[in-house]
Amino acid sequence: MNKIYLSRTTISIIILIFAFGCKFKASTPADTIPHSSQTKWKQTSLKINGSDWQDVPALAVNGTSIYAGTYEKGVYVSTDNGANWKNIKNGFKNYTINALAISGKTIFAGTDKGLYLLTPNGENWKICLNGIPEIQISSLLVNGKNIYAGTNNGLYLSTNNGNSWLPLKKGLENKWIKSLAVNGKFLFAGTQYNGIYISTDYGISWKKADSRFPECTVNSIAFCENTVLAGTVKGLYLSTDNGNSWKKSAVEIPEDIEIAIAVNGENIYIGSTGNGAFFSNNKGNSWNSFNEGFSTETSELIKSIESLVIMGNNIYAGTKNGIWVRAL
Repeated sequence: MNKIYLSRTTISIIILIFAFGCKFKASTPADTIPHSSQTKWKQTSLKINGSDWQDVPALAVNGTSIYAGTYEKGVYVSTDNGANWKNIKNGFKNYTINALAISGKTIFAGTDKGLYLLTPNGENWKICLNGIPEIQISSLLVNGKNIYAGTNNGLYLSTNNGNSWLPLKKGLENKWIKSLAVNGKFLFAGTQYNGIYISTDYGISWKKADSRFPECTVNSIAFCENTVLAGTVKGLYLSTDNGNSWKKSAVEIPEDIEIAIAVNGENIYIGSTGNGAFFSNNKGNSWNSFNEGFSTETSELIKSIESLVIMGNNIYAGTKNGIWVRAL
């Protein structure tokens, strides 16, 4: 079964009134909440240490290992559910990690200045140069033998585990690719400022989504069975017909907030920058708060959730104050 790793990833939403005047409204509460009230977020050891910030815009999982891409500090890995972290940054020219993906035993990391890979038992990252320039890599997607790299100037494809790359330009000329996801033959690309694009031929050609989809930045895309979820700076949008038509989620999210998405069965988790985490157990029809455990002293940092990933029975959130974990 193919694994999808998104550069920016996810959460859910009932709505409370938070500080700074950000107001949310919820639809009818979900019928059954699968999470115990005793379950709370807990901070892992990857966190702010004095003035040493740990901003985590990317997360990925491989087996029992969780990888964290950070701002200006490279990649960290934990093999004990986040209790301990090891920094692996040798070989990087730039230490800001925007996206992570895993193909077999090879780890790919997108930085502000190029794409890097780390092979099994390797200790040094190696830059990918054959066909892909040293520019900002904003998103990554693995789909079988196909590896897609979204950049600030188009999309690239490798079919040989990163040894060489080809540009995919038809319909995506000069587009900044912020997010990528795949469902069967449908490949989705979220852009900076220009909405979402769809391909049905493995990315060879692209068409813009339905005109009712907003012309805005799309930071995350995910799937909950046959529902496409797109996290934009104008809110969360849903499609049940592979992008032919879209509707805005019942949840009202303030504009200019980034959304990360993670999915576990029919449960959808959303993380937002500044307003914390939310979840839905009915494919986005209604939402509930998911913020228990976040400390109030640093809530502004913690509730700026930039990435989400699920490993086993836990969900991990990459925030501006390191990584937090909560049982599902």
